[in-house]
Amino acid sequence: MDIREGYKRSTLSATHFALEFGEEPQLWTVENVYKKQFQDKEETLCKFAEHPWAITLNEKRRNTLWHFFGTKETDEWVGGKVRLTHGPSTNDKGPCRTIVVEPLEKPDKRNAKSKTADPEGG
Repeated sequence: MDIREGYKRSTLSATHFALEFGEEPQLWTVENVYKKQFQDKEETLCKFAEHPWAITLNEKRRNTLWHFFGTKETDEWVGGKVRLTHGPSTNDKGPCRTIVVEPLEKPDKRNAKSKTADPEGG
């Protein structure tokens, strides 16, 4: 069991990302995109196969993925590869850190929906 699964968290913050991975970019695979109701608002989250916590899809991240994957249908993003890093940003509270999403590879459409499809197409 991944020890991170024991924490009462569902999202990965930029601070935690930086602490866990330092300056090493991460290549992760989109596993699921879903909505989650938090105490004060509903957020869209993106879960990756390589980590137990999801990241919040803020407007900039969402627009980046929409543009690259060519669709707003998030089911079609499943299987897509993205590079995640962190960098400086600013929000309503002032300077902060943010997770930066850079799509690298579009999902293979013929196998994206099926977890058991033969990758060789046979």
